[in-house]
Amino acid sequence: MDTFNCTDPEIDPAEIAALRGLWLEVLRHALREALGDFRGSCNNHLANGYRQTSREYVERNTMDFQMVCSLAGLEPAYVRRKYFEWKESGKDPQALLRNKRA
Repeated sequence: MDTFNCTDPEIDPAEIAALRGLWLEVLRHALREALGDFRGSCNNHLANGYRQTSREYVERNTMDFQMVCSLAGLEPAYVRRKYFEWKESGKDPQALLRNKRA
C-alpha cells in the first residue's frame, strides 16, 4: 500500500499536514499500547486487553493498520519493522515515534 499522497491544488497543504499529524498520533497511541505503555488509571486486566488488541493490530498487519500508516505518511512495512525492533530492545515506549521536527 502506498502512502497517502495528495496533489490536489485545491487542498491546503497545511490541512494535509494537520491530518497526517492526527493519523500519526493514532498510530503512536496504538504502538505505545502494544508495547505496554498505559497512561491513565485502567486496571491490569483492562490494560492487558488493550495491549493484546494493539499487538494484533500491528503484528497481523491489518488493512486498518496499513491505511492508518498511509494516512500518516509512513510505509506499513517500515513501521512494523521498527515496532519489532523496539519490542525486542525493551526500550521505553514513551520515546516511540517522538516528533523530531526541525
